[in-house]
Amino acid sequence: METNTMEPNQTIEHEGIVVSINDRKIVVRIMAQSACSGCHAKGACSAADMQDKLIDIAPDGHDYHTGQRVVISGHQSLGFKAVLYAYVIPSILVITSLIVAYATTNSDMASAIISLATVSVYYGVVYLLKDRLQKTFSFKIKNQFS
Repeated sequence: METNTMEPNQTIEHEGIVVSINDRKIVVRIMAQSACSGCHAKGACSAADMQDKLIDIAPDGHDYHTGQRVVISGHQSLGFKAVLYAYVIPSILVITSLIVAYATTNSDMASAIISLATVSVYYGVVYLLKDRLQKTFSFKIKNQFS
């Protein structure tokens, strides 16, 4: 079940099943949906590329049980932000560091190593900030089925 509204804060919704529950998170498995192919947000939604995806959701005070069907939702803008952090910024860093390194060292090998080191440091910083980013990129349970 994928829904997109035409409001300024468009949301992406997926139907899933609660896989596990503990005090800190509810894990929901998103099932493959044929509607993903027709969704205009599929380029920004990693769920469109995969068969099943596990999503961690912060508990919201409602009672859920393992095996329960739910609909989760997230803002479409989060998908675009994820693409920016995962692909656009690293691409810019690689190209920029490659040009600057080649201009200063005039060596292909040194430029390539510096460029790869730069993007490695970037992904290392992203990894260190994963807890903060996980709070930014969050889904919420919109409704539940009996």
